[in-house]
Amino acid sequence: MKKYLLIFITYLLSLNLSAQTDSICTDFETSAFFIKNLSNSWQIGSPNKVVFNNSYSPVSSIVTDTVNTYPSNDTSIFYAVYAPTWFANYLSTYAPFRIEFYHRFHTDTLTDFGTIELSKDGGNTWINGLDGFYSYNYTPMDNSHIFLGTNDTIYSLVVTGNSNGWVHSTITIDLDWWNISGIPLDSIIVKFTFKSDSVNNFKDGWQIDNLCIKYLIPLGIEEIESKNNLNVYPNPTQDYFIVNYNLQDNSKAVFRLYDVMGKEVIIQPITDMVGELKISSSTLKQGIYFYQVIGEKENFFGKLIIQ
Repeated sequence: MKKYLLIFITYLLSLNLSAQTDSICTDFETSAFFIKNLSNSWQIGSPNKVVFNNSYSPVSSIVTDTVNTYPSNDTSIFYAVYAPTWFANYLSTYAPFRIEFYHRFHTDTLTDFGTIELSKDGGNTWINGLDGFYSYNYTPMDNSHIFLGTNDTIYSLVVTGNSNGWVHSTITIDLDWWNISGIPLDSIIVKFTFKSDSVNNFKDGWQIDNLCIKYLIPLGIEEIESKNNLNVYPNPTQDYFIVNYNLQDNSKAVFRLYDVMGKEVIIQPITDMVGELKISSSTLKQGIYFYQVIGEKENFFGKLIIQ
């Protein structure tokens, strides 16, 4: 079985589902309260170097030294801590956790590099946020490509070499999948690390600006979690799936399936209050999809994996 990219929709509003975003962001112009424990080369300020001579949004950013090239044998770390008091109450929803930022890097290829890791247990264990097994999106601002492929068309971001300008990246984590232990989460820590080898190549390093951590919360959670009246199976599936339903009112009921970009790929009216639909998925690409059944009195929402 292949590994599938756990990509979640950036805006669930495209699914006609009310939503809100809880986020913390910084452009590094004022106090970035959730940025913690800068070590070694990381500095916040206005850069004045050969390549890094400005910020993405003037005037400040976080950079591996605002004046000097990064040193040899360096390990520089800073943390972004996301810990809202209500966080654990929403882990049963289908909401994604997302890190979004602009950055550029100017390093010796492969032996000097940056990493992004995430921890749900206060820093005791970490996962690699740049691994293609998790969701990830990398958009070069000048159409250059710095990718390493994992399988098929799935890619992982590699922070090494020369980005040739600013790039915009997002990393999205499926909290339902990540929290398989069922232990409530009260915080997530994101660790940014830059490492260099013993050779000094006199390059500028890694620069990050407009950093946001976001958690998208669907509203109407009671309706979403009411699974007794709706069952979609098999899930994961390949050639077809069945929608089994028991509705209070079918006068306006419709089954809709969306891809990860919010594009509607299947729409099927529901004509009975109780019954099932058998729907072919053989023409759909492998990956994550979202389904929604909208009725006069009900609104069900969930995710479907097609293999």
